[in-house]
Amino acid sequence: MPLGPPPRYTKIPYVPGSTLSLQVTESKVSWLAIGTLDVTVVKPFVPTTISPAMLVQLPSGSAAVLKMFDRRFGPSFRSRYGPGGRHQPIPHTEQEEDQWVQWVNSGQSAPVLQYIHHQRTTEVYPYTAGNFYEDAVLAKRNLVFEAALHDQALRWFQNECRAYDKLAPLQGVRIPEMYAHVCLAIPSSVPKDQSRLEFQACGILIEYIDGISGTTLLNDLQRVNTSTLIHIAQDAIEGAYSINTHGVIMGDCALRNVIIRKSDNRVFYIDFAQVFWRENDVDDATFWEIVRSHDNYGEVAMVLAGALKKKFGTDIAPQLTYPNPLENISNNNTLHSPDFPFTQNPPPPTWTTRDSAPSYNR
Repeated sequence: MPLGPPPRYTKIPYVPGSTLSLQVTESKVSWLAIGTLDVTVVKPFVPTTISPAMLVQLPSGSAAVLKMFDRRFGPSFRSRYGPGGRHQPIPHTEQEEDQWVQWVNSGQSAPVLQYIHHQRTTEVYPYTAGNFYEDAVLAKRNLVFEAALHDQALRWFQNECRAYDKLAPLQGVRIPEMYAHVCLAIPSSVPKDQSRLEFQACGILIEYIDGISGTTLLNDLQRVNTSTLIHIAQDAIEGAYSINTHGVIMGDCALRNVIIRKSDNRVFYIDFAQVFWRENDVDDATFWEIVRSHDNYGEVAMVLAGALKKKFGTDIAPQLTYPNPLENISNNNTLHSPDFPFTQNPPPPTWTTRDSAPSYNR
């Protein structure tokens, strides 16, 4: 029995030297207009596990970072549990894209997308795309998988946009400056309404911070003196806590999501796709307890301190000071967020030390 034509795996467009024709859907800076923007990919930031991110050159010649929420790419993103519980990537193909377009055009995708969105926003344990794939009938598995990926990518994009809005006072200080929201048309051989979100990859264009990642720093600790490491770790603590005070708790506060600027060792946080928000119905006590339990402000610092102690026997933990979020509990809302229109600022925290760094990487 013939097996049909071999799959045509989708080629990633985010390669050095390629030109991307983006549509700027919302500009956050005066020098960038709504409309078409052609950028040149200088280099991708690797590895790409979930969302492709890359250094790009703007028409003016200046640099920026483009982060795309593209359901077609990312081996960790496009995966399901295979034999032995291991993640099994499911590469995107051109044939599947054509089938996806036909399915969306037919209207059959609408109730499925509604169900996926409802499940993910109401259940305690939201499904992954792989879970939806396993639950779907065999004939529709790939389409349901694509729908779940579309929903997830769109939600992460919306989270990033909302986070940058809430953290506007910290742009250029603790996080990169947001330049624009953009989208990129996803090609297919089937006619379609290209304005529909199902046929686009959304993204953000942000400031390029000339520096090194926290992961690179961790691998090159021997090249950095102790006083500089103490400064970086302390700045990471204060940077994360300032983000928390604006009503944002990072769900993925790993070293890979930190950039240390070369010029002054300033710590910048990136990646706000997976975050928790301070909502209007959450009281002070609950919010600050959540901040304390997530420990964004200690996560990067303690990993650096633990690695330094493990590799060289140097313990910098007693020289680091940490805030006590529970001090912010009062009758007044202490957030800077515009969602909470109170004038009182949070009191200066009493910074405390942690006795010793663990001898392992957290």
